[in-house]
Amino acid sequence: MDTLSFLNNLNEQSRKEFIAHKRVLSFDQYLGLLDGEPHRLARNAAQYLMDAIHHFGVEAVERPEKTYDRFSLFDTPFDGGRDRLIGQEEVQTEFYEVLSNLAKEARSNRLILLHGPNGSAKTSFVQCLARAMVHYSHHDEGAVYTFNWVFPRGTVSGKRLGFENEGHEEPLIDSYAFLEEDKIAARLPAEMRDHPLFLIPKDQRKPLFDKLTASNTLPAGFRFSDYLVNGDLTPLSRRIFDTLLASYGGDLKRVLAHIQVERFYFSRRYREGVVTIEPQMHVDAQARQVTMDESYGSLPPVLRHLSLYQMSGDLIDGNRGMVEFSDLLKRPVDAFKYLLGTCENSRITVGGVILYLDVILMGTTNDKYLMAFTKSPDFSSFKGRMELVRVPYIRNYRVEEGIYEQLVTPSVVGKPIAPHALFVGALWAVLTRLRRPEKDAYPSAIRDAVAILTPLQKADLYATGTAPADFPFDVRQELKAHISALIAEYDSRPDYEGAIGASAREIKTALLNAAHDPAYATLHPVRVFEELEELIQNPALYEFLQLPGDSEYNDARKLLEGVKERYFERIEHEFKSAMGLITDEEFERIFLRYATHASAFLKKEQVEDPVTHRFGPADEEFLKDMEKSWNITDEPSRARQEFMGRIASFSLDSPGQAPHYIELFKQRYETMRKAYFADRAKDIDYTLQSVLEVLSEAQNTEEDRSTAEAVIENLQLQFGYQREAVAPTVTFLAEGRKR
Repeated sequence: MDTLSFLNNLNEQSRKEFIAHKRVLSFDQYLGLLDGEPHRLARNAAQYLMDAIHHFGVEAVERPEKTYDRFSLFDTPFDGGRDRLIGQEEVQTEFYEVLSNLAKEARSNRLILLHGPNGSAKTSFVQCLARAMVHYSHHDEGAVYTFNWVFPRGTVSGKRLGFENEGHEEPLIDSYAFLEEDKIAARLPAEMRDHPLFLIPKDQRKPLFDKLTASNTLPAGFRFSDYLVNGDLTPLSRRIFDTLLASYGGDLKRVLAHIQVERFYFSRRYREGVVTIEPQMHVDAQARQVTMDESYGSLPPVLRHLSLYQMSGDLIDGNRGMVEFSDLLKRPVDAFKYLLGTCENSRITVGGVILYLDVILMGTTNDKYLMAFTKSPDFSSFKGRMELVRVPYIRNYRVEEGIYEQLVTPSVVGKPIAPHALFVGALWAVLTRLRRPEKDAYPSAIRDAVAILTPLQKADLYATGTAPADFPFDVRQELKAHISALIAEYDSRPDYEGAIGASAREIKTALLNAAHDPAYATLHPVRVFEELEELIQNPALYEFLQLPGDSEYNDARKLLEGVKERYFERIEHEFKSAMGLITDEEFERIFLRYATHASAFLKKEQVEDPVTHRFGPADEEFLKDMEKSWNITDEPSRARQEFMGRIASFSLDSPGQAPHYIELFKQRYETMRKAYFADRAKDIDYTLQSVLEVLSEAQNTEEDRSTAEAVIENLQLQFGYQREAVAPTVTFLAEGRKR
């Protein structure tokens, strides 16, 4: 490698990017940018975060209960999807509404407090916002600026005071903004990242904002924030500004010559505008006298006599961005009472001086601490200064499984993950969070069905929109229409659904523990069951295990048996499919054939034979055979009219969609399916044994070995099984079939 050439190219690229991104500007150049893009440069923190959310876009996400807007920043596209937020679209919507109100008011005057049980992703939610702000600030549309005070070394002559000013437009006024380092005696940053517009006297700012508003270059509804209209410089900058102005006889241009407007970037790592405050016992801001600091020894003589104070602390570091108070309510109330004034006025008093803040105040807390806080005499004072956003546990097992797909990967556990291993953990976690619905809250048509709804059936409604197959069709349809009501039933209560249960952290630990077992070559569902059974044996460690049983609800052992039953159903279906037995597609074709012949029978029409293409009457023998297999006892014409009527109702409700017969006729499908597989039970059990013998390398006939190997290969190709995962799966299935 030509090292010198490489460094020269690197240097040239760095200088071009520095200039293109307008990293350093004189004050008049900054005003020029403001004139062209007033909205972008005059946003407060809430308006900025709103724009950051919009920058990453939004997509529609369909759930059984409704279609949600999901904000793409929570998928962390800027980090390749790393540590994205799984689910929680309802929380996103509620947070967006709160933030939107703050942006419209142009005042960040309330603390947004996320509350929920431990491990419900409150911290992940805030971190996604913070990471998005960091990434957005590196885009041109996300540029944010502050300023430094620059003082030259000795006398600098000439109109162009900076380095060759290459790539920059000529400043309208003389400026020290572009001085080379060897010509700078001192550079003092605005320690709170003060907005450059604070350098314009307050009585002149409003006319400027009025002029910008009249220019019609601002988005509809945009308001200049109270922070910009009424805010002021920090004490350090104010003392410097006033002293220089007096020294220069009121010549503001000479004062502004010392201003170097600088673009800054939000950074979580370096606490630049994005700060997390852990529970602590001290005030989050303080002042420090800096008069004798060595770095101030090079200031002009006119400034050396000043008693200058520099501000520092968490709120100072987070100004112009976002501050998160992690586990806010773990601190005694006296430790954060100052937030009452900070939230309402966006100000804080430190060392007897008022500091103006432009910051989104976020907090997280556990529900238990919030409930205790509501009983405090101080709560009424805080209530109007807080926006509470609930973050419950996820109650959709499909979404919950996505959490473990992100956290528990083959690279993390050091071995392959067998099919359904994450699913069984997710399903059990969700089941422990569900509450028994109260039937009196629902219409009479489904009241009895709601009363007998099991946790597993309720979980299916939430995840897939599927009602129990043994419920009548009209009841199933009505239940699906009330999924939103079921989800919201407990929302107004402190013991809301999703407030208690197994957390994702606890399930993750169980999955990782299961993966450590050297007896299993994969992370296998059977080993996960063993780990969950061990967890259940320690009720003192887990609050949800201490709840009194409510039918099957809150009964962790019964719920685990339900998960095992669901796992059994899944692997039995997969094994039968791997054997090449009849599939759901074939059942659909049988229903379609019945519908065709039933329609022709009722209308007295002819049916085309698919083989000969000749037309003839409906096949009544086929119709009768199917009705017999479904245990239909009604008169044939009536039974066929009811069948076709249900299809007609579906077509009216879902125009343009082909009917899904298995869903429409769930009970008939289950009856037909059970009868079909009951006739082939011996074949299934024999093949199961053959597969186990092949995997254990036992002796068997060539024909049996060939059949077993074909089934194993189909399990691998069709359902993603590793060969090592087949043996414990088939063993579990064989034992279940014997029971």
